[in-house]
Amino acid sequence: MSKARKFDRKRLRRILEYYDGDLKSFENLPPNTYEQSVAGESLEQLDLLYSEIFAPGRSLEKAAATCPPWPKGTPHAGQQPKECVHRSIFQRFKADYSLSQIVGVRQRVQRYRERLAALPPGEQTKVLDEMITEMGQEMILDKLEEMKPFCEQLGPMDRLLTREKIAVRDRALELEGKKLKLKEKKAKALEKKNAEAAKEPEQGGAVTKEQLAELEKDLKLL
Repeated sequence: MSKARKFDRKRLRRILEYYDGDLKSFENLPPNTYEQSVAGESLEQLDLLYSEIFAPGRSLEKAAATCPPWPKGTPHAGQQPKECVHRSIFQRFKADYSLSQIVGVRQRVQRYRERLAALPPGEQTKVLDEMITEMGQEMILDKLEEMKPFCEQLGPMDRLLTREKIAVRDRALELEGKKLKLKEKKAKALEKKNAEAAKEPEQGGAVTKEQLAELEKDLKLL
């Protein structure tokens, strides 16, 4: 069993983060993998490897031909790694980056939720719409600057924000439902009182125009 390799972690972290990678993900790789072997040779070689894989417009096939060969002491020493090796690296970095973006979005949504909780339902919906627009613009600009496909991040963000918007809408509907029930209750009370008054006009129980206007005013205030 191969022993875990030791690296200059600060320098390794800088290299990985420059390409949107994750240090923990790298350290979890088996010591005999291509990346770990290249890093064991030198971190400069690892940096070169990533620069070839993530070069704008560079295909993985071309990257496989120009990346550092397997280092000495490995089973494939001196040979160029196959394209599938580079594809695996590329996909792992994409997964790490997507995960970090989702975590970041969750944290931002949580902060917005705390602020929204203090607002009336009507204001919550308005602020949430503005928040979605703002975050969408920031993400698009960020992706354009980095020349990365922003469509990959829309799914998780859309689900998170849609969930929050539905929650705000449900709270608003619940409040409106309570208001409607109260309004219906008062309307039935008014109808019952008018019906009772109509049965006993001689006893002076009819609702006067002033009383009727007052009850209708109460209904409008709901």
